[in-house]
Amino acid sequence: MTSGWKAAVAAVAVLVAGPAFADDTKVGAGAEFGTSFLGSDGFVDLSPQLWLQSGAWQFGLGAPLRYRVLDGDPKDGCKTPGLRCPDWDEMGDYGRILRFFDYGGWSGDVNVHLGDLTGVSLGHGELVYRYYNNWQYDSWHTGALVDVQKPDFGLSLLTNDVLRWDLLAVRAWGRPVSSGYWRKLRFGLQAAWDREVTGHDGKESSTHRDDGPWRPEAPALAMDLSLVAWGDDRRALTTYLSVSGHATDALAVHMGASWHRRGDLATVLTLESRVVAPFGSPYLPGWFGTLYELQTRSLRGPTARNAAATNKATAGVRASVEWARAYKFRFAGVVDWLHDRRLDATAWLGTDPNKKLQLNAMVAKVFFDRGPGDPLQWTGNLAAKLWVQGPWYAQCAVGRKWRVREVVPEGTSPLYSELEVRLAVGADLSW
Repeated sequence: MTSGWKAAVAAVAVLVAGPAFADDTKVGAGAEFGTSFLGSDGFVDLSPQLWLQSGAWQFGLGAPLRYRVLDGDPKDGCKTPGLRCPDWDEMGDYGRILRFFDYGGWSGDVNVHLGDLTGVSLGHGELVYRYYNNWQYDSWHTGALVDVQKPDFGLSLLTNDVLRWDLLAVRAWGRPVSSGYWRKLRFGLQAAWDREVTGHDGKESSTHRDDGPWRPEAPALAMDLSLVAWGDDRRALTTYLSVSGHATDALAVHMGASWHRRGDLATVLTLESRVVAPFGSPYLPGWFGTLYELQTRSLRGPTARNAAATNKATAGVRASVEWARAYKFRFAGVVDWLHDRRLDATAWLGTDPNKKLQLNAMVAKVFFDRGPGDPLQWTGNLAAKLWVQGPWYAQCAVGRKWRVREVVPEGTSPLYSELEVRLAVGADLSW
């Protein structure tokens, strides 16, 4: 790499990210070539990429371009052959150009992430629980998560899209007692709301949502109190009590316990019981969860749904398990049940991303849901990557995504899937 080209890359990175370069700065460039089938449409695509890593921060740029060569049913009027129209017809879609930005500084106490959000929770998941922001095929969301964690306080901020700010969430916690046994006590406050569920007049907004009692000026709120009842640096048992709800028309009480084990095989076990009194609201605990973007926003076209408002109280439990072995794999499984309202399960498995062969699988199944409209039955992803790393790298990836739902209006398939085969080549250089 010539000194002039190296200086140009450094200048661009300083303008975009600002921080000074560290001694271990790395820069890379490459391109991905692929073919994919989205429903009954066929595509070839090209994605040029550039990324830079220096010290505590890294970012990547790209321009994913999908060129449609086969237009299956239902027809959507977009020119074929040509670029796929829904990929670039909204302001948020241009966030695809920023593939990711990550910063972890100040001794690891502050972390900033821009890009895809996968499985994000705030607190014990009273409002935001294992949230994914990019389940939709026709829209892209560049999410943001800012996480500050100090010994005596913490603050987390989340948005699903930095260009649209549809979903906003915040959680702050602190220690009400500064010394002694009760220093293990934590008190937290949370708020989360989706600005586009309805307009300020209570009518349906232009995002094709079902009408509901939600208002931008009435967010979901929660407060939580947790205590490390027993533990040391390797093992800990945490108990918590939380209250969450939506303004004055919903209330949920959560009681749970979580057991953590650190070491070669890290383990987290959580069991939570809850009682919910909706008072005419559709609110449920963990409302902004794994399937929120699919169940509340459209899969394709104007068909959307929201949970049914009800005055009926209910109770249920949520159980989860997580395992992680260093440099091997991570696994998470969740079962969430509310009597007469819903039963769903989620499982996720991923191998070490630094290995030559990477595997990722995820499935979420809705066993029953009392909400009207277009309930999702299940969704899943399966992907495998094989790559060779060095000054030059090559990567081959095969993936499949499924969205299975009940039969909806004519011309819309209950099975909506995507198949991808991709080859990536590029160079990693450092100075």
